[in-house]
Amino acid sequence: MKRFFTFGLLPVVLFFAGCPDIEDHQNFLADNVTPLVRPLAPVIDYHLLDGVEFEELEFLNYKMFGAGGEGLTDDLDTIIRTHDVANAWNKKVKVSDGTYYIGGEDRNVIIQTSTDWTGATIIIDDRDAQNLFKHVFRVISKLPTRQISSIRKLSIGDTKLDVQLEYPSFVTINDDTLMTYRRYGTNSHGGVPQNDIVVVDRQGNIRDDTPIIFDFNYISSMTAYPIDEETLYITGGEFGTHGYLGELYLFAGRGIHITRSNVVVSNVHHRLLSSQGSTSAPPCPYRGFIVVELCTDVLVQDTILHGRPNGNTNVGTYDVSVLYASNVYFKNCSQFDSHTQGSNVSWGIFSSNNTKNLTFDNVRWSRFDAHRGVFNVNVINSDIGAHGNRALGEGVLRVMNTTIRSGSIIQMRDDYGSSWKGDIIIQDVTHTGTGNLIALGTPQPQFFWGQPLYWAENIWIDGITFTSSVNTARNLTNTNGGFGTAGPGAFQTRTRFIYTNRSRGSSTTINMQNVNNTSSPTNGATVIPHTDTTNYRKPPIYEPPAVKYLPSGPNGYNGDYQDWTSFPDPDPLLYPDWGKERP
Repeated sequence: MKRFFTFGLLPVVLFFAGCPDIEDHQNFLADNVTPLVRPLAPVIDYHLLDGVEFEELEFLNYKMFGAGGEGLTDDLDTIIRTHDVANAWNKKVKVSDGTYYIGGEDRNVIIQTSTDWTGATIIIDDRDAQNLFKHVFRVISKLPTRQISSIRKLSIGDTKLDVQLEYPSFVTINDDTLMTYRRYGTNSHGGVPQNDIVVVDRQGNIRDDTPIIFDFNYISSMTAYPIDEETLYITGGEFGTHGYLGELYLFAGRGIHITRSNVVVSNVHHRLLSSQGSTSAPPCPYRGFIVVELCTDVLVQDTILHGRPNGNTNVGTYDVSVLYASNVYFKNCSQFDSHTQGSNVSWGIFSSNNTKNLTFDNVRWSRFDAHRGVFNVNVINSDIGAHGNRALGEGVLRVMNTTIRSGSIIQMRDDYGSSWKGDIIIQDVTHTGTGNLIALGTPQPQFFWGQPLYWAENIWIDGITFTSSVNTARNLTNTNGGFGTAGPGAFQTRTRFIYTNRSRGSSTTINMQNVNNTSSPTNGATVIPHTDTTNYRKPPIYEPPAVKYLPSGPNGYNGDYQDWTSFPDPDPLLYPDWGKERP
């Protein structure tokens, strides 16, 4: 009997188009994936195949390709080869035992098939990393991206892109001539190019949960990232990171980087194994062990991460980030260290920039944070620790059935202007802090933020339980937000209605005096208590936008995407090969 098997070559080309990561002006996607041919299957000991022919294998594992799995030698090379073969032969990877050590070599693992690490431990050692900006694992699509050059203008309210696509796609829209989201104060900067993100079908129809929120009089670039029909699953694994100990003032990326749509991440655990930084050197800032970027419809569930330290005011450190993405849903997630403590140990758990439709559902993390804008936020059934909910953006900002342990229930990002264009809903919340319900920060009406600022049109205060023994009146906000002042940084809108309902717990009352500068009657909002049955409106019903489209099973998408064939076929003149079997 032959002890080893090899297989022939069959060409398969994989495409990936890089796109600069505007966050901190680092190009994390510059290392494009090298086009691959279907490789000759490496020599595999037949004992590890249990007598099954290679072509009939459903799963590959690292030991088949020579990994030691004892945690002592660097297994990066065999891990890369395993996934390269799995990607080319469309096989899943399942690693159910062993400890796999990954050193600091300047290479990464490309994942394009479902991967299950349940039972395995993976150690990532960044102490001598050759390239701190190269993610160890990159989850990417096999489908080709497309540059769209035919569209030069778009406006708020447009519902269609005049384009024909081969696949439903996540589309980025950029105007490099306008700088938006300028930052004031500590870590100030001159802004980033105006951009927007939308999800479209093959005919260019924009999905209703990702509307265009900026006017584009000039579009410098548009990129369509295809949405895969098949759900890709990343499951299990005990990950540990030895963090980089030197000084670094750019964000490192050394974890799992997801730039593929339609992905489910489940039961992934990540811990910090060695101290980051010291009294003489601040901790190296990380973008996140899990980073979701340039994609849509990603579910992260039953996952435990580790809050990272904040060494000084010049760095921020995270264990999960969402950047230029939509419909990202975190469910049943927590962190290994205490999310309730106020120390810097648990400060850096979550961050986001330029996103749409973020949901925390039964999440126990130290904070939610949207830096440079988010469209629609739902924090429900959760317990948010000492660093609270920080937000900037538009749409609906909802905190519901949640315990908030920070000073304010919502802290607006005053370094980006404290703007919220839309509605704010605080419903059935337990608040352990003693501050104002919504913190706006100090207005800076003379500062040009790069875009107009708005303040919430409607605010609902519908059921708050105060646990603090401080029996004083609580202001809804701490400032009038610069209403009535002149300058580019003044709010363009004022709150029209504030709907109030139950307040429970101590004798604390809610004071509306500082809302919209109510010392001037023309600037004041109308406060409508629930006892005013004629004018009181209940808050909009919670309908999680993420669930409508998120993958939930082996058959792929729910809702509109459940039957992929329901989308119109693309124009055969533009895509003559559409529908043909791909190698």
